[in-house]
Amino acid sequence: MARLSALPAPAADADIVWMSPADVCAMLPGLTEEILTQRRKRRQEPDFHKPTGAGGNVVLYDRADVIAWVRKSRIKTTPERVAS
Repeated sequence: MARLSALPAPAADADIVWMSPADVCAMLPGLTEEILTQRRKRRQEPDFHKPTGAGGNVVLYDRADVIAWVRKSRIKTTPERVAS
């Protein structure tokens, strides 16, 4: 029987970097896996993937989605006025 070889990722998916919840927490100081779990339960960002199905234990994040989530949380500050 011929063995099937893995297909190369489509060009659009070649740049995806998959991260576990632990990887996301290591990237963002102060974020814990418990916080990520609660956010997933509430269907809050960042978006996540469950490749093993809704009941599965595997949770993955696309690094680009995590970075976009952090960037959206930016709070604009105003420069301090100098008294005259």
